[in-house]
Amino acid sequence: MNKPNDSGKKPVALTTPKKAGPVKVQPLAVDKKAAPTKPSPTAQKPTAVTAGLITMKTGPRPFVFKDANDQPVGEACISNAVTMKDLAGATLIYIVGPGAYRINKGPWLKDAAKVKEGDIVQVRLAAAPEAAKARRARICIGPYYTDFKVTTAK
Repeated sequence: MNKPNDSGKKPVALTTPKKAGPVKVQPLAVDKKAAPTKPSPTAQKPTAVTAGLITMKTGPRPFVFKDANDQPVGEACISNAVTMKDLAGATLIYIVGPGAYRINKGPWLKDAAKVKEGDIVQVRLAAAPEAAKARRARICIGPYYTDFKVTTAK
């Protein structure tokens, strides 16, 4: 017979809980070949995410290279200069297609490199060898990309 405890209630017998069945965990599908996404020109994307007391930059802040229209056939065209903002440290930059880019008026590059906050980037692209044709060079910085387009005169 159980003795009452100080509260006057009889102690309760403890039982072992039944074991739950195995938990099935599905791995997250990640497409490693997916191309970086280009934000809509009208979308306002956040460039920083606050989690608790930590703010993480997701940049770069969106930027554009202005199209070069009515250019002479075969002419080398240089884009407007854009300043990198909202980068979370050194960020990968590379070019897809013809053309080259430079950082801070340095040498023209075709291979991948790194840019950081405040760096200035330009793109160089030769116009098409025919009249009324367009060429594009895509510059990718972190998860963001944009094109520099050169169109020859008619």
